[in-house]
Amino acid sequence: MMKDEIRAQKERVKQMSRWERFKYFWYYQWKWVALAVAVIAFLCYLGFTIYKNSFEEYVYVALVNCDITKSQQSQELMEGYAASRNVDTSQTPVSINTKLSIPEEATGALSVANSQTLQAYIETGDYDVLIGNTWIIDGFASQGYLCDLKAQLPADLYEKVKDRLYEFTYDNGETYAIGFYADDLPAITSLYTEDSRPIIALPASSKSLDVGIDFIRYLYELADNKTES
Repeated sequence: MMKDEIRAQKERVKQMSRWERFKYFWYYQWKWVALAVAVIAFLCYLGFTIYKNSFEEYVYVALVNCDITKSQQSQELMEGYAASRNVDTSQTPVSINTKLSIPEEATGALSVANSQTLQAYIETGDYDVLIGNTWIIDGFASQGYLCDLKAQLPADLYEKVKDRLYEFTYDNGETYAIGFYADDLPAITSLYTEDSRPIIALPASSKSLDVGIDFIRYLYELADNKTES
Protein backbone atom coordinates (compact mmCIF):
# COMPACT_ATOMS: atom_id res chain seq x y z
CA MET A 1 0.00 0.00 0.00
CA MET A 2 1.11 3.56 -0.71
CA LYS A 3 0.44 4.65 2.88
CA ASP A 4 2.58 1.85 4.25
CA GLU A 5 5.43 2.81 1.91
CA ILE A 6 5.24 6.46 2.98
CA ARG A 7 5.18 5.43 6.66
CA ALA A 8 8.20 3.20 6.16
CA GLN A 9 10.02 5.98 4.32
CA LYS A 10 9.40 8.41 7.19
CA GLU A 11 10.67 5.85 9.67
CA ARG A 12 13.88 5.39 7.70
CA VAL A 13 14.40 9.15 7.62
CA LYS A 14 13.96 9.36 11.40
CA GLN A 15 16.71 6.82 11.88
CA MET A 16 19.18 8.77 9.69
CA SER A 17 21.91 11.01 11.08
CA ARG A 18 21.70 14.76 10.44
CA TRP A 19 24.21 14.54 7.62
CA GLU A 20 22.34 11.62 6.02
CA ARG A 21 19.07 13.56 6.29
CA PHE A 22 20.69 16.55 4.63
CA LYS A 23 22.02 14.42 1.75
CA TYR A 24 18.63 12.72 1.40
CA PHE A 25 16.81 16.02 1.32
CA TRP A 26 19.28 17.58 -1.11
CA TYR A 27 19.10 14.58 -3.46
CA TYR A 28 15.33 14.84 -3.82
CA GLN A 29 14.76 18.56 -3.36
CA TRP A 30 17.77 20.43 -4.80
CA LYS A 31 15.95 21.44 -7.99
CA TRP A 32 13.16 23.09 -6.01
CA VAL A 33 15.66 24.80 -3.73
CA ALA A 34 17.61 26.13 -6.72
CA LEU A 35 14.38 27.36 -8.31
CA ALA A 36 13.33 29.10 -5.09
CA VAL A 37 16.73 30.79 -4.76
CA ALA A 38 16.56 31.93 -8.39
CA VAL A 39 13.06 33.36 -7.90
CA ILE A 40 14.09 35.19 -4.71
CA ALA A 41 17.21 36.58 -6.41
CA PHE A 42 15.14 37.81 -9.35
CA LEU A 43 12.58 39.45 -7.08
CA CYS A 44 15.36 41.17 -5.13
CA TYR A 45 16.94 42.42 -8.36
CA LEU A 46 13.57 43.60 -9.68
CA GLY A 47 12.85 45.41 -6.43
CA PHE A 48 16.25 47.11 -6.44
CA THR A 49 15.83 48.15 -10.09
CA ILE A 50 12.40 49.63 -9.43
CA TYR A 51 13.72 51.43 -6.36
CA LYS A 52 16.74 52.79 -8.23
CA ASN A 53 14.69 53.93 -11.23
CA SER A 54 12.28 55.77 -8.95
CA PHE A 55 15.12 58.22 -8.29
CA GLU A 56 15.83 59.47 -11.79
CA GLU A 57 18.91 61.65 -12.06
CA TYR A 58 18.38 65.38 -12.38
CA VAL A 59 21.49 65.52 -14.53
CA TYR A 60 24.04 62.87 -15.51
CA VAL A 61 27.46 63.91 -16.80
CA ALA A 62 29.98 61.60 -18.50
CA LEU A 63 33.52 62.78 -17.79
CA VAL A 64 35.65 60.57 -20.05
CA ASN A 65 39.42 60.18 -19.59
CA CYS A 66 39.61 62.64 -16.72
CA ASP A 67 42.26 62.67 -14.01
CA ILE A 68 41.12 59.85 -11.71
CA THR A 69 42.71 61.55 -8.72
CA LYS A 70 40.14 64.37 -9.03
CA SER A 71 37.03 62.27 -8.32
CA GLN A 72 36.31 64.13 -5.07
CA GLN A 73 36.62 67.46 -6.86
CA SER A 74 34.18 66.31 -9.53
CA GLN A 75 31.66 65.28 -6.88
CA GLU A 76 31.97 68.68 -5.25
CA LEU A 77 31.26 70.26 -8.65
CA MET A 78 27.99 68.34 -8.89
CA GLU A 79 27.05 69.13 -5.30
CA GLY A 80 27.63 72.81 -6.02
CA TYR A 81 25.41 72.61 -9.08
CA ALA A 82 22.64 70.91 -7.13
CA ALA A 83 22.83 73.53 -4.38
CA SER A 84 22.73 76.40 -6.88
CA ARG A 85 19.56 74.98 -8.47
CA ASN A 86 17.92 73.93 -5.19
CA VAL A 87 17.83 70.30 -6.29
CA ASP A 88 16.76 67.79 -3.64
CA THR A 89 19.40 65.15 -4.36
CA SER A 90 17.65 62.63 -2.11
CA GLN A 91 14.89 62.50 -4.70
CA THR A 92 16.64 63.49 -7.93
CA PRO A 93 20.40 62.81 -7.72
CA VAL A 94 22.99 64.70 -9.72
CA SER A 95 25.59 62.27 -11.02
CA ILE A 96 28.95 62.33 -12.76
CA ASN A 97 30.82 59.30 -14.08
CA THR A 98 34.58 59.72 -13.77
CA LYS A 99 35.47 56.04 -14.22
CA LEU A 100 35.36 55.93 -18.02
CA SER A 101 38.92 55.50 -19.28
CA ILE A 102 38.96 55.01 -23.06
CA PRO A 103 42.33 55.48 -24.83
CA GLU A 104 42.39 56.48 -28.49
CA GLU A 105 43.30 52.90 -29.40
CA ALA A 106 40.88 51.09 -27.10
CA THR A 107 41.96 47.45 -27.42
CA GLY A 108 42.21 46.31 -23.79
CA ALA A 109 39.29 44.47 -22.22
CA LEU A 110 38.56 47.26 -19.72
CA SER A 111 38.77 49.99 -22.37
CA VAL A 112 36.44 48.09 -24.69
CA ALA A 113 34.00 47.48 -21.83
CA ASN A 114 34.04 51.19 -20.92
CA SER A 115 33.49 52.13 -24.55
CA GLN A 116 30.51 49.78 -24.83
CA THR A 117 29.07 51.07 -21.57
CA LEU A 118 29.36 54.67 -22.71
CA GLN A 119 27.77 53.77 -26.04
CA ALA A 120 24.84 52.07 -24.32
CA TYR A 121 24.22 54.99 -21.97
CA ILE A 122 24.36 57.49 -24.81
CA GLU A 123 21.96 55.42 -26.91
CA THR A 124 19.43 55.16 -24.09
CA GLY A 125 19.58 58.88 -23.35
CA ASP A 126 20.93 58.56 -19.82
CA TYR A 127 23.77 61.05 -20.23
CA ASP A 128 22.88 64.73 -20.49
CA VAL A 129 26.43 66.05 -20.97
CA LEU A 130 29.40 64.33 -22.61
CA ILE A 131 32.92 65.59 -21.90
CA GLY A 132 35.97 63.96 -23.43
CA ASN A 133 38.87 63.99 -25.86
CA THR A 134 38.58 64.52 -29.60
CA TRP A 135 38.39 60.79 -30.41
CA ILE A 136 35.53 60.35 -27.97
CA ILE A 137 33.57 63.25 -29.43
CA ASP A 138 34.36 62.28 -33.04
CA GLY A 139 33.19 58.73 -32.42
CA PHE A 140 29.74 59.78 -31.26
CA ALA A 141 29.45 62.63 -33.76
CA SER A 142 30.05 60.19 -36.64
CA GLN A 143 27.04 58.18 -35.46
CA GLY A 144 24.82 61.25 -35.23
CA TYR A 145 24.53 61.17 -31.45
CA LEU A 146 25.52 64.77 -30.72
CA CYS A 147 23.54 68.00 -30.93
CA ASP A 148 24.29 70.91 -33.22
CA LEU A 149 25.11 73.54 -30.60
CA LYS A 150 24.23 76.41 -32.88
CA ALA A 151 20.69 75.08 -33.06
CA GLN A 152 20.33 74.04 -29.42
CA LEU A 153 22.10 76.59 -27.23
CA PRO A 154 20.36 79.81 -26.19
CA ALA A 155 21.80 82.88 -27.93
CA ASP A 156 23.59 84.21 -24.83
CA LEU A 157 25.24 80.86 -24.11
CA TYR A 158 26.19 80.30 -27.74
CA GLU A 159 27.88 83.70 -27.67
CA LYS A 160 30.17 82.42 -24.91
CA VAL A 161 31.25 79.27 -26.76
CA LYS A 162 31.29 80.40 -30.40
CA ASP A 163 35.03 81.10 -30.42
CA ARG A 164 35.84 77.65 -29.05
CA LEU A 165 33.57 75.48 -31.17
CA TYR A 166 34.57 71.98 -32.17
CA GLU A 167 33.15 71.11 -35.57
CA PHE A 168 32.58 67.80 -37.32
CA THR A 169 32.10 67.26 -41.05
CA TYR A 170 29.79 64.44 -42.05
CA ASP A 171 29.98 62.23 -45.12
CA ASN A 172 27.49 64.47 -46.93
CA GLY A 173 29.90 67.38 -46.60
CA GLU A 174 27.85 69.27 -44.02
CA THR A 175 29.70 70.65 -41.00
CA TYR A 176 28.15 71.18 -37.58
CA ALA A 177 29.37 72.51 -34.25
CA ILE A 178 28.91 69.43 -32.08
CA GLY A 179 30.99 70.58 -29.13
CA PHE A 180 33.24 73.27 -27.72
CA TYR A 181 36.60 73.32 -25.97
CA ALA A 182 36.41 73.85 -22.22
CA ASP A 183 39.54 76.05 -22.24
CA ASP A 184 37.90 78.87 -20.31
CA LEU A 185 36.14 76.63 -17.78
CA PRO A 186 38.51 75.86 -14.88
CA ALA A 187 35.86 73.70 -13.24
CA ILE A 188 36.35 71.22 -16.10
CA THR A 189 39.97 71.70 -17.15
CA SER A 190 41.08 71.18 -13.55
CA LEU A 191 39.62 67.67 -13.71
CA TYR A 192 41.95 66.71 -16.56
CA THR A 193 45.70 66.42 -16.92
CA GLU A 194 47.54 69.43 -18.33
CA ASP A 195 48.14 67.75 -21.70
CA SER A 196 44.41 67.18 -22.23
CA ARG A 197 42.02 69.53 -23.96
CA PRO A 198 38.51 68.36 -23.09
CA ILE A 199 35.51 69.06 -25.29
CA ILE A 200 31.97 69.49 -24.00
CA ALA A 201 29.08 68.11 -26.06
CA LEU A 202 25.36 67.48 -25.66
CA PRO A 203 23.98 64.03 -26.57
CA ALA A 204 20.96 64.41 -28.84
CA SER A 205 19.37 61.43 -27.10
CA SER A 206 19.40 63.10 -23.68
CA LYS A 207 16.14 62.82 -21.75
CA SER A 208 16.87 66.21 -20.14
CA LEU A 209 18.57 68.31 -22.79
CA ASP A 210 17.46 71.53 -21.11
CA VAL A 211 19.19 70.44 -17.90
CA GLY A 212 22.36 69.60 -19.83
CA ILE A 213 22.31 73.11 -21.26
CA ASP A 214 21.74 74.55 -17.80
CA PHE A 215 24.75 72.62 -16.49
CA ILE A 216 26.91 74.34 -19.12
CA ARG A 217 25.46 77.65 -18.01
CA TYR A 218 26.45 76.80 -14.44
CA LEU A 219 30.03 76.13 -15.54
CA TYR A 220 30.18 79.63 -17.00
CA GLU A 221 28.65 81.08 -13.85
CA LEU A 222 31.52 79.53 -11.90
CA ALA A 223 34.07 80.88 -14.38
CA ASP A 224 32.56 84.38 -14.26
CA ASN A 225 32.52 84.39 -10.45
CA LYS A 226 36.15 83.30 -10.37
CA THR A 227 37.11 86.09 -12.78
CA GLU A 228 35.29 88.71 -10.70
CA SER A 229 36.95 87.57 -7.49
